[in-house]
Amino acid sequence: MFAGRGAIVVGGGSGVGLAVATALAAHGAGVVINSRSAEAVDRATETITGTGGSAVGVAGSAADESVADRLVETCESAYGAVDVLVNCAGVAEPHGSSILSVTTAQWRDLLDSHLTTTFNTCRRVAPRMAARGMTMQASLAAPPPEYAAALYVYLAADASAAVSGEIFIAAGGFVGRFARPATVPLGYRDHANQPPWSVDELGRMIG
Repeated sequence: MFAGRGAIVVGGGSGVGLAVATALAAHGAGVVINSRSAEAVDRATETITGTGGSAVGVAGSAADESVADRLVETCESAYGAVDVLVNCAGVAEPHGSSILSVTTAQWRDLLDSHLTTTFNTCRRVAPRMAARGMTMQASLAAPPPEYAAALYVYLAADASAAVSGEIFIAAGGFVGRFARPATVPLGYRDHANQPPWSVDELGRMIG
């Protein structure tokens, strides 16, 4: 399904991101895995390559523009182009925090993880995809890993053109609208809060 295609998964070192990266690799994509943790990147890469998939890792926060640049450069060097971009990075709000206790550093970390990474990667990848009429960008809320993996794989596949147009962004709230640079070359629907398909239906659609 994705043979010869390159994918970047930001936040791919664990959780939903790792599930998505593993599913993309299982369907033939070459995957660039990104996480702020070098250890998580190494583990995820070894997990995928150990089962016959193709993956390389880039550690660091994509909120740093140099890391976002390196992600794109690595994918293009290893796999020819960026055909799929998945943003799954995020951090939890500090336990028990409120406006009375949250620090500026914690606030900036939250914004960087959820928004700045998406902005930096989409800003670099979207023009490439639009110019080539390629597959998709996806910036989703936090569904269960088994649902997110199947959804991302389907939306990135050619089969989704029937519902998505040239590029499909499945996103929620601000991030989804922020990640949409244009209305003409990029198709858009918001499925984060009310997913239109079950895991079983997605499994049948992606084969």
